[in-house]
Amino acid sequence: SGHYLDPMTLKPLELRKDFDSDINRQYKGHYIKTGVDYDLSEKIAIGTYFSSSWLNRNKQEVTVSDFFNNDKTQSDSTLTALSTPDYSYTNIIGGANMIYKFAKTGKWDASFDYQLFNQEDNHLLKSFFQTGIHPVKGDTLSGISSDALYKNLIAGDWREDSDLSSSFAYHENIYAGYLQLNAKWSARFSTEIGLRLESTYTKSNYNSAVQDSVFNQSYVHLFPTLMVQYQLSENHNLSMAYSRRIVRPNYRNMNPFVEVRDQFLYEQGNTELRPELIDNIEISWLLKKRYSFNVFYSYRNDTISLQYLVEDNTR
Repeated sequence: SGHYLDPMTLKPLELRKDFDSDINRQYKGHYIKTGVDYDLSEKIAIGTYFSSSWLNRNKQEVTVSDFFNNDKTQSDSTLTALSTPDYSYTNIIGGANMIYKFAKTGKWDASFDYQLFNQEDNHLLKSFFQTGIHPVKGDTLSGISSDALYKNLIAGDWREDSDLSSSFAYHENIYAGYLQLNAKWSARFSTEIGLRLESTYTKSNYNSAVQDSVFNQSYVHLFPTLMVQYQLSENHNLSMAYSRRIVRPNYRNMNPFVEVRDQFLYEQGNTELRPELIDNIEISWLLKKRYSFNVFYSYRNDTISLQYLVEDNTR
């Protein structure tokens, strides 16, 4: 249940919408992984790997929405929507790497990775709108993507809805290098330091009846890690760890295709999402090598979350 808010003043409007949803989800997936590693010599090793996963996810959702005006106790109208989206994903990953040990304490590691992702969606939406004055009005909508083709069922004939239909292509290149150093300063004190530099370039193309856009992003991030361990005594160990991590928006988060929940509610990805950066620090006390006490702190920047906005009246 919730009030619609005025987008300028953020004050509740006279219109209120109460809705209940009954959702039934099903997931089916398959996964394979294989790889080969081979030592050419004591200093040189090569390897390759391949993995693939297939996932089918479908949902049946029935949403009943009641609309109230001026804080009435009796609803002015009721919308019943049946939504049955079916999503299929194929994810293929492969790569190769080579390790060269040029010294006892140093090595050079080069790797190449490739990922191919494909998503196919089918979505059928049926809705019925009932008011106190007008009889029941039916509406049916179907959608298919990666190229999103939406059609309305009008008088028994499927007709393309050009306002919703669109296509989306996304490319991402990541170049990274890292350095890691381990040191044991004494029998009780040791440190580990790591540094990873990433350069990312993304390009996406979105085409629809009302918009034809290209979105490019380029950014560089530095990810340090630090771990310090100190043994106070045989039964007491202290450690401190700091790291920075990255959570990239997935394809679904960025895909601008419209997923219609009902005639008045839809979800859409954001092509301009930036990755979420997380700084973590943790202090641990290990007692008698059996009991661990931990204190940690995490800070997130550019958090990726779902938000609902009120738009002007559109069809």
